[in-house]
Amino acid sequence: TLGVTGDATFDTNTLKVDSSNNRVGVGTASPTVNLDVTSSGNNFILVKDSSSGSGLYLKAASNGAAEIQTAGGNNTIGFRTNGQERCHISSSGVVTMSEQPSFAGSWNNNRAQGQILKGGDHQDHNVGNHYNNSTGLWTAPVTGKYYVSILCMTTQAGGGTIDIELQKNGGDYQLLVPYAQVSGNIHIHVSGSAIVHLAANDTLGWYINTGTIYGSSSGRHGNMSFRLLG
Repeated sequence: TLGVTGDATFDTNTLKVDSSNNRVGVGTASPTVNLDVTSSGNNFILVKDSSSGSGLYLKAASNGAAEIQTAGGNNTIGFRTNGQERCHISSSGVVTMSEQPSFAGSWNNNRAQGQILKGGDHQDHNVGNHYNNSTGLWTAPVTGKYYVSILCMTTQAGGGTIDIELQKNGGDYQLLVPYAQVSGNIHIHVSGSAIVHLAANDTLGWYINTGTIYGSSSGRHGNMSFRLLG
């Protein structure tokens, strides 16, 4: 047992305890933060499990890059908050974010003009519950870029027009307005997608300006989606 009061220095700067500032330096005699690891060239910190051999490197590269690396085997990296994994990187570099806010769904009956298209009768998923089918609106949980898409079919079999618009906070966004004119005894699809910037608590919805959108009990004739990209 070694008890030291005040500063302690081992092998010049191999290990330095700065008692005045309650800091520890490895490779430096003048630590600037609580734990300061410094060396020339590539610099690594390793946290490793001795039984499995798995571990994690923090690297400060000599070319100015900062890296996080796995140590040993086909290891993966997971990022957790509140006790749950939010992001996972496989050993082959595949990144998944199972908790990323996202919605995809469709509707089970016709939707007439003059209303927000509600697309949650058949929900593939609603991660985070940010889509409200009672209002037909997606609410942005955070400020960022969002991907939106729409695919729908007209009911008109004898000619007409279908016109829908993406609305932000209840007004025409003037960014994405799928539109088609129908002639003859045919049904026609309209579709569109975009990446939009939203502030936290902004809302998006699809408003039917003109025409009637077809729906079926299976929900297979249309769909909409919203997803946070980052």
